[in-house]
Amino acid sequence: MDTILIADADLKSRNKLKGLLAENFNIVCVNNGKQAIDVMNNTLIACLIMDFKLDYLDGFEVMNFMKNRNITDYVPVIMICSDNDKYFIKMGYDAGISDKIHRPFDNPFIKKRIINLIKLYSQKRMLLFNKERMEKELLTANEALDARSKFLTEMSHDIRTPMLTINGMAELARSDIDDKFKVKNCMDRLTASAKHLLNLINDVLDISRIENNKMQIHSEKCSIAGIVRDVNLIIWPQLTEMGISFDVETSGITNENIIADSTRIRQLLINILGSSIFHSKNCKEIYMGIEEKKTFRPEYAKYRFTIEKEGFDDEYETSFMYDKNIEFKSENMSFAITKRLVELMNGSINFEREEHGRLIIAVELLLKKDEAYGESAVRENISKVLVVDNNVKSGKSISSYLEDMGIMTDYCDNENEALASIRNKRNENCGYDIIFLKPAITGKSAEETAAEFRKAAGSDVKIAGISYYDTSEENIYDGKLVKPVFKSGLINCINSLYENDGKETDGTIRTDFEGKNILVVDDNAVNRMIAGDILEDVGISMIEAESGRQAIDIVKNSRAGDINIILMDIQMPLMDGYEATKHIRNLKLKGISDIPVVAMSAETYDSARFIEAEMNYYLPKPADPDRIYAAMEQIFNRDN
Repeated sequence: MDTILIADADLKSRNKLKGLLAENFNIVCVNNGKQAIDVMNNTLIACLIMDFKLDYLDGFEVMNFMKNRNITDYVPVIMICSDNDKYFIKMGYDAGISDKIHRPFDNPFIKKRIINLIKLYSQKRMLLFNKERMEKELLTANEALDARSKFLTEMSHDIRTPMLTINGMAELARSDIDDKFKVKNCMDRLTASAKHLLNLINDVLDISRIENNKMQIHSEKCSIAGIVRDVNLIIWPQLTEMGISFDVETSGITNENIIADSTRIRQLLINILGSSIFHSKNCKEIYMGIEEKKTFRPEYAKYRFTIEKEGFDDEYETSFMYDKNIEFKSENMSFAITKRLVELMNGSINFEREEHGRLIIAVELLLKKDEAYGESAVRENISKVLVVDNNVKSGKSISSYLEDMGIMTDYCDNENEALASIRNKRNENCGYDIIFLKPAITGKSAEETAAEFRKAAGSDVKIAGISYYDTSEENIYDGKLVKPVFKSGLINCINSLYENDGKETDGTIRTDFEGKNILVVDDNAVNRMIAGDILEDVGISMIEAESGRQAIDIVKNSRAGDINIILMDIQMPLMDGYEATKHIRNLKLKGISDIPVVAMSAETYDSARFIEAEMNYYLPKPADPDRIYAAMEQIFNRDN
């Protein structure tokens, strides 16, 4: 029930009005202006009926109070007056009253007038409320539109960057087609840039998923080393071209193999690094560190990623502190995506600002270990190693990994100390087996550095260059230790030195699946051709189907064991991958209906339909050889 406030010093008038209106309204009566203001400060009223000749504060002073607080916009004020108060009534209308009533309130229409006036102002209140709401919605929509426009402007630049890299690497590979090392490095960068381009496109889709609360995390077997290597392949060439030094170091990583969403972790790190470049002033170097920290949950490992850089502008840190309901207010939508990704992975993102404008961005993620993965063994009879690197963090990190393997290790951060140590060990007949050497430490060319250290160490000592994918140093050393350095890459580098192949290693191991048969179901012929090449590399025979219906017919007419795995595209015309898989499961044929099905799609999959169809694994497109091999290895190991 609405409340009417009656302010009148005349008790008889107050009681008469109260009796007239009490049936329809809650009535509050006061006898002076100060009491009227006190009531309005504590009670929402629908109407004020007031004699303007009040004590303490008169009606005009009460009106001023109401105007200053915009109360008269939605609360009608009715003046109580007499017939001879014409001048006073005019002053009342000038002050903003809505109506007047005359004592002794004998007019039979007074009650109806008051009720109608209150209804009229109630509609006015609704109109004002809707107007304010619509103005706010319009402002929010305009801000979102502006943010989208800014994002698309930035995105067009971001998309051109990997496209230029792809074109440039393709041309470089074509011009050096006979140099397999250069071609390999070009292909590595081209592949990484293509992945980054796909991630940028996915960013646009992710914003929609965030708004609809549909962004998901899909766990799979993966490697921290592989994730960081991909990030480095994308970011390092871009920063090099900009004249910015980029260094990535690892520390204490004992669990490289995890079960997590590698695509999302990669996207998270690239977003932070990419936006740190955008929001910077006079930047000369960026550092990224990866550290494994102790946790009380034995099946999990905690990873801390830190990005350090000078010259962040003032907007950078606050850009992450957005309201999750208005993500588009951020200058760059990748901030919204980044923060949401951290939340989805139950992680944290923090900022530590140091003196001289240096900002440290720290992301911590608690990720499940892949306990089933076995670590490669390092070659025996490696007793002593020298690490030569003027980057103390890098040198000590490599030394720490070697010592964890039980290898005695010396570390030097300058040329003279390193050469002196090599000569002393030789004179003592206990020389080094391997020297890990950063070529740039001497300030000389890579050839001169190699020759100088080779002369001091002797021809029987293996020398591996520590490098960031620079092809100019190929064939100068016995091998190359590719940064960022992880224990698995270090083990493979050591082993490859004695296999005399001099190839870069990143810890990726491919299993031979000779004699296996895989059915590839995809309506796109190019996708089937790419999958066939990937499978052929490891001795797998491919059976092709260009539709879900054709796949069902092939499976129905096969014998148990003819098909080992099905790679099933999810999005196909007429019958999609979910429906095709359900039909295969419903065949109820022993050894056929239960063939493992790996779902593949450029979009995120529908988890409910995935489970309903009894699919076994999900792999994102484009087809990635290592992911396909890892999925097959897991399937075959399960069956064995």
